[in-house]
Amino acid sequence: MTQLLKSAIISSIMSIAFISGAIGEKCERLEMYDLDISDTNIEADLVTGIWKVSLMGVESTLYFQEDGMVEIITADCTREKITFEVWNVQMKDSHAVLTLTSETGVVRSMKLYPTCDGFALRASDGSTGIMTKNERKNRVHIDRARKQMEGVWEIIAASIPEQNSGLIWDFKHNGTFTLNIGPDLYHNGYQGIWDIAPDGEHVLLFFTRAEGPEEVYAKELVKIHNVDYEDLVLSGEALAKLTGRHDGLTKVYFEKDFQ
Repeated sequence: MTQLLKSAIISSIMSIAFISGAIGEKCERLEMYDLDISDTNIEADLVTGIWKVSLMGVESTLYFQEDGMVEIITADCTREKITFEVWNVQMKDSHAVLTLTSETGVVRSMKLYPTCDGFALRASDGSTGIMTKNERKNRVHIDRARKQMEGVWEIIAASIPEQNSGLIWDFKHNGTFTLNIGPDLYHNGYQGIWDIAPDGEHVLLFFTRAEGPEEVYAKELVKIHNVDYEDLVLSGEALAKLTGRHDGLTKVYFEKDFQ
């Protein structure tokens, strides 16, 4: 047996071990991909899940959209941040390759190997990781959260340090919002577009300018701790900036204005 053949066999064994991980039994996902592992099949799989990704020690949550955008939420000990990238899947040499392109043009590629829980990852730099699939919240859950968010919310005074300020947030039915903050509530005004994230647990905020409502100049992520038709509890870096609290994990309390 030639050294080249030995190396090929060893490489194949290592690839199988990496792909299957601790898989000793068959599962529905692997049986599905045994029948058809294609870019179309994988793309359909990605857009139906919430993906928890661990790669090079970084934990992120990815939401793949059918329009080719992916929302990436990355959390550390003090805050959560969101980025938006372009994604696609291509088959190269019988391997599925996921490519992510950032808004600044940075391109990352990684091979996807189906597992019972999602995919094993091998990035182009040789690093490995896992991508675990969780089911998305059903549409009823998300629509309920969106309906409860709609309306005018006034911050509870205890949520702001003693600076004689107020904050009123109006989440409109048409998907836009206005935000006023200051002693007279007109000191600073903001506007933008809002939506509920696919997990039903975050609000996506896209800040726009009055003179150019189509131009997004800032993207923020806000965590929903509680929402009903009277009370709202949020946290996030945007709220930390607005309220003078520099910890993005601090909860901020609102009550609905029914006037």
